[in-house]
Amino acid sequence: KYIKIKKPILDKVDQFVSQRFGSSFVIGVFHRGTDKGQEATTLKYDEIRDKVRRVLEEKSKEYPDYKLFISSDEEKFIQYMSSFFSKTIYFEEKALSSSENPIHLNASNGYQIGKNSLIDALIFSKTHLMLRMDSCLGAMATFFSPKTPEILLNRPRYQWVSPDERDFYYTLKKRAQEGTPALELLSELDI
Repeated sequence: KYIKIKKPILDKVDQFVSQRFGSSFVIGVFHRGTDKGQEATTLKYDEIRDKVRRVLEEKSKEYPDYKLFISSDEEKFIQYMSSFFSKTIYFEEKALSSSENPIHLNASNGYQIGKNSLIDALIFSKTHLMLRMDSCLGAMATFFSPKTPEILLNRPRYQWVSPDERDFYYTLKKRAQEGTPALELLSELDI
């Protein structure tokens, strides 16, 4: 009741999904790379590619008209994945890091970066299958579509997260699956 996503943001998400997803089965890949090495195990691009390829081999039989939505903070990752998978789409308006430095820590336009990251995460939440790296933004996206199957591509390093925080996430996830609106859950977060 306290947090609302502005209508222009929701409209942009709906427009992107309508125009770019169409009636295709869309597999989402959520990758955070620049600043996640201390919080979760990192994966090399080819490890992610191989995991995505295995999922596509299974799903493309059932859904030959599939697309792959890539959400990342790294320009190189999007280019890499696009070079291997022809049916790749991504949100082009998002600022991406072209180096090892996280874009959100070095920018003077924090509002725009946050807004575009939210749009990107909301688009990711509209996919039919979520393959994601461990990250707060990726986890938040799953709250908007809690019944969509998800596959965690890497392992969290739980020493950075207290057992209470980990239990809190799983409690929120369960409540989302039971029908609690995502924004109500997010309003409970201490961020």
